[in-house]
Amino acid sequence: MKTLLYIGLDFHRKTKSSEFILDLLGERYSVLRCDVDPTGEDPYSLLKAMDGRSFDVVLCFQVMPPRELLDRYITYSHGVLVPMYDGCPKVAKTEKWYPYRDFQIICFCCVLAENLIKSGFSAKAIQYYPVPAVRPIWGNATSVFFWYRRKRININLVDKICGRLGVDHIHLHNAPDPGQPRFDPPENSAIRYTESVWFETRDELLRVIEESALYIAPRPLEGIGMSFLEAMAMGKCIIAPNSPTMNEYIIHGYNGLLYDMDDPQPLPSFEIRRIQENAYQSIMEGHRQWIGKRTSILDWIEEAPVSISRRVAFFMARRFFRNPVKVGRVLKSEQRRRRNG
Repeated sequence: MKTLLYIGLDFHRKTKSSEFILDLLGERYSVLRCDVDPTGEDPYSLLKAMDGRSFDVVLCFQVMPPRELLDRYITYSHGVLVPMYDGCPKVAKTEKWYPYRDFQIICFCCVLAENLIKSGFSAKAIQYYPVPAVRPIWGNATSVFFWYRRKRININLVDKICGRLGVDHIHLHNAPDPGQPRFDPPENSAIRYTESVWFETRDELLRVIEESALYIAPRPLEGIGMSFLEAMAMGKCIIAPNSPTMNEYIIHGYNGLLYDMDDPQPLPSFEIRRIQENAYQSIMEGHRQWIGKRTSILDWIEEAPVSISRRVAFFMARRFFRNPVKVGRVLKSEQRRRRNG
């Protein structure tokens, strides 16, 4: 069996949010998992310990290891990058992507894939759909579940956009991401609030989500959007910013509700049960497509990247005139890598 080195984030072992891609890779490869902590003093220490090992494929999931470091410690025939739209460098910063110009780039965001292709990189857009529930779990049509994680989508915003939806209850899971400020429920709201801080198990969290028909997408942008996709798979009506990846799965008023992140306004009344049914059916159909495309994704990993070197060179030259120090540093690193390789 062919071998693949998977380089990902260590906290995904806890969240399980990358298990779907590991399961897929395991169908064709013997996978060695290398977890990194980007906040640590030496995040790629495990990679260094593999000095001299050889793999058929190296796949970097949501991390972009320094290419010079990657090639110094391992050898491989094919390189794959899986960046996240909400956490990767802007595509306009060509020097950030330049070291991976010979990699296949898998994007779970269509906008990201389009922009990378325009800039000369070999990218492919893939939409993931989780396993749907056996049947829709309707929940209370006037109740909302909201996990507060980032300050831009806070309880005051949620209270405002839900004002005309007939909502009389919001469950606030008040567990913000590290470094984010805490928000308490509005004091003068006509909406009843319940609150939780943390759950001991994932099953406890799911039971609370099941009680509500509506689910607030917690982030302004998403890489894949596991949280809202899993809620859609339960048949929930997602309320989300009109931005990727949410608006690549959700059609406003049909299988979810979208609002303007820069100018959030109260959403008008909708037939929530119909939206829930459409959301569930969207995941049902999408999951069938995902299953059907699994083999083609694995095949694409080992195809030779589409080379548009002139286009990449053009954008690098343009970046050089705007930021010669940073671009020059990348080019020197690339020279050292080729010399050592």
